[in-house]
Amino acid sequence: MLDLILAGPGVTPDLVCDLADEFMAGEVLTRPNAARFCGLSPMTARSIARRLADDESIDVLEVKAGLSVWDFRVICLDMDGTVIQNECIDDMAALHGVGEEVSSVTRAAMEGGTKLTFAESLEKRVAFLRDAPVSVIDEALASVRLQPGAARLIDFCNAHGIRSYVLSGGFTHFTHAIAARLGMTGDFSNMLGIDAERGVLTGTVTGPAGGRILDADGKRRTLEILCHQAGATLEQAIAAGDGANDLEMIGAAALGIAYHAKPVVRPSPPRRDGLGPRRHHAPLHRSLALTSRPSAAHPQDAGSPFSPVPRHPQRTALRVLSLVFTFSLESPAAGLLRLLLDRRFG
Repeated sequence: MLDLILAGPGVTPDLVCDLADEFMAGEVLTRPNAARFCGLSPMTARSIARRLADDESIDVLEVKAGLSVWDFRVICLDMDGTVIQNECIDDMAALHGVGEEVSSVTRAAMEGGTKLTFAESLEKRVAFLRDAPVSVIDEALASVRLQPGAARLIDFCNAHGIRSYVLSGGFTHFTHAIAARLGMTGDFSNMLGIDAERGVLTGTVTGPAGGRILDADGKRRTLEILCHQAGATLEQAIAAGDGANDLEMIGAAALGIAYHAKPVVRPSPPRRDGLGPRRHHAPLHRSLALTSRPSAAHPQDAGSPFSPVPRHPQRTALRVLSLVFTFSLESPAAGLLRLLLDRRFG
């Protein structure tokens, strides 16, 4: 069974009621501009999704029936383009005067438009940084912009016992700083070669602890190990990223999020749940809300109302604790995206 989540300005009470009647849906929960159709068959869920496929004002997400924030123990996030708005290697390259040379390789690598492996592509890009002053690292770091709402997401995860990590094909100077700034559990990334005596970059790169470069396979394996360390399974993991280097960890996690997805990330394995990848990959204007119903196990859960669909007044309104992962409204693409994870009790 599946729950189908609809979100965006096009999700109106009339639309929700019409869909509930047309598809004979049972339990339907609503919030402003969002609805959760509970306990649907895969066929019904896909039928509703197809019905809305051409509506740019609505995003559609399928999740396992009854999925809740309390089901998760680990969240792993890509950094560049996901947790932050920057591509750090491009920023350093621009400071060193080789911006176009590096950014063109970056685009091809993230979009899957190159025959090079990720490691080969990264080595090629880092080679352009040879003899760049070490100061480009601090200068690029100073220009880093967090995705709006990222800090609130991590605060929420920390409050609910979800271990949070940055897994990046980027560099330790940046991931250490971002993870510390957000209060995340940890970070894993690659290491830039530095000639300390000359105060310049060597144009070389290695993986964590001087080992293999952290690529797509490395991210997936790291996700697996972090789940094991947390006493969890992949069914209790969330992973999010935007590029080809994130595909494996997105596919491995129970909840995989293609965020600001590059074209190569959009055609996804069946178990990946994409947050809007079918339409949007420009700077998004969305919100990610993780919610859970109050229970004896979690009596602190209380917050904004999450109501049954109006056409069924006999149902009792539910109370939820929600975190809104809010992004800017600068993009012209329509809609808010809300991932509404609601646990069922009794």
